[in-house]
Amino acid sequence: LEAACFEDPWTVGDLAPLFAAGAALALFGRLRDGQADTGYAIFQLLPGEIELLRIGVPPEARGAGTATLLLGRALVDLAARGYPVCHLEVRADNVPAIALYRRLGFALVGRRRGYYANGEDALRFRRGPSG
Repeated sequence: LEAACFEDPWTVGDLAPLFAAGAALALFGRLRDGQADTGYAIFQLLPGEIELLRIGVPPEARGAGTATLLLGRALVDLAARGYPVCHLEVRADNVPAIALYRRLGFALVGRRRGYYANGEDALRFRRGPSG
């Protein structure tokens, strides 16, 4: 699923240490019962907050609201489990993702210049109570 969603997919080795340490959570979603997974989100669990590491929907399933439903539900469920704050970083030119995050109540809190290997900036977003 990761390879279908991204040109630069992460490997099992990229995420295995987080899962082995119990510091990550992966959630999968599908639009209808019996259908293959049509999206996923991976979070790093931190004290009282989470970081969205990845959210992916394969190109053929995009535009159906999967990411909005999956991430929206995950944020509500994780807040109820003691993780009311969520952080994330996104490529500055990823207009669809930025629109998704804004729809779900994320606020822009910063920029990391040259963050990605190609020199592209990352935008930093946050959702949740202040302080």
